Amino acid sequence: MPHILLSLGHSCPGGFCTSEHGGEVLFNDLPVNLSRRELNLLEVLLQNQGKVMSRFSLEQTLYSWDDDIESNALEVHIHNLRKKIDKKLIKTVRGVGYMVVKDEL
Repeated sequence: MPHILLSLGHSCPGGFCTSEHGGEVLFNDLPVNLSRRELNLLEVLLQNQGKVMSRFSLEQTLYSWDDDIESNALEVHIHNLRKKIDKKLIKTVRGVGYMVVKDEL
């Protein structure tokens, strides 16, 4: 399991990095194509690793008040992140929300 870091603006060999200037995302030194919302969601989860983030708070982070949100939109973004990054990184806490598992970092 690779070590995952959230680090803005510089290289992180063997980990996960984002660049604040180009929006480039690297995982294990390979580019990962994330949508803007996937990137925002991942950053919020990583900044709050080990803490359960409610569905409501995550939706408020991702969408503005005038956006029409589908009932499963958050689940779709979580599913896509799990496919693109690591299936074990994001844990579902049933009835509450999601969290990044510290043991997986």
